[in-house]
Amino acid sequence: MKSLVLCPYLPFPPNHGGRLRSAMLCTALCSLGDVTLAAPVPASEEAEAHRLAKANGCTLASLGPPATATSLTRKLGAWLTGRSEILERRWTGAARTRVAELLARHGFDLVALDSSFTIPLVPKACPVPLVIQLHNLEFAVLRRSAGHAPSTADAMLRRIESRFIARAERRTADRARLAIAVSDVDRALATALAPRARITVIENSIDLAVHPQLPPTPSGAPLLLLVGSFAYPPNLDAAQVLVTQHLPVLRARWPDLRVRLIGHDPDGGLRAWHGRPGLEILGFVDDLRPHYAAATALYAPIRDGGGTRIKVIEAMALGRPVISTAVGVEGLAVERGVHWLPCETPTEGVASVQSVLDGAAASLVRAGRALVEGRHAHTVTVPALAAVIFAALRNA
Repeated sequence: MKSLVLCPYLPFPPNHGGRLRSAMLCTALCSLGDVTLAAPVPASEEAEAHRLAKANGCTLASLGPPATATSLTRKLGAWLTGRSEILERRWTGAARTRVAELLARHGFDLVALDSSFTIPLVPKACPVPLVIQLHNLEFAVLRRSAGHAPSTADAMLRRIESRFIARAERRTADRARLAIAVSDVDRALATALAPRARITVIENSIDLAVHPQLPPTPSGAPLLLLVGSFAYPPNLDAAQVLVTQHLPVLRARWPDLRVRLIGHDPDGGLRAWHGRPGLEILGFVDDLRPHYAAATALYAPIRDGGGTRIKVIEAMALGRPVISTAVGVEGLAVERGVHWLPCETPTEGVASVQSVLDGAAASLVRAGRALVEGRHAHTVTVPALAAVIFAALRNA
């Protein structure tokens, strides 16, 4: 089987949540045959991108550099023609032309859309069967974020854009042979949006070979981690809540407590908080394990987003307690007090950190690691993903 995977970024190396899910799709399809990966890559990075794709069993078809410029005029122009400007934003005309050429020349048996952000690349009359992997239901992510937008105007823009994304996601789910959600929560959202679509769930997972359970945290002042790409708005929002609302209350209880933010920040969203007492901003790191080894817990006051958070799965696999909002663990088969502790408010976060320090860490770690080994390991999910895609094509 020959597959064309349309991806909004190069998924290799799989060093953050979105890339992990995208690489999982590529690995599953590679087990079924040849995979061509079409993704935006700046010219200066093409040689390395080709090397990484080949090392992971794929042939790279570069779509050129991503287009990130936007404006209210472009947004209104997209809306007037019934399209989502957010989904359209990163794609140039050259990228669309390149995808059309690939489809015309290479005899693919399948086109796999890796997330809703690749929907604009698919021709209206695509001659090849489609599968879409939904990292999130993006319309629902944007609709949720409108509830605490910085202004009334911004909330309105998000709600309008959400409706156009919903339209694109519904049409694509209806025409696809299969839509793959990451949780039962997302499957319910997708089913309500597109009742006729064929939707299945394959959960997010990680490679346990590179996520060993770490020894217990050494004693000392609490160290709390928040990990993720801060170019992703839900992660940046969680950082803002943690730094401005939770950190002062946590430091009032433990004056030596530290919060460490780890992840890409290409837009400088964290810049305003540099130098705050107790705050460490590290940027991207190649290996998270030394930081988790020193950490008391993952602390994730997440208000936005969708799907399931791979940062939570990683922390559980590595043997660290998870302190989170209910939104942060949404979609995972977890029980409050068994797998995670809450931080809906700063006061609740203080109580959860105290519980971890008082001895709750051991039981949380046992339950979390067992959950990951049973449901969120690549050895469980990658063969299942390959099987459902193969069955969808065979039984059409």
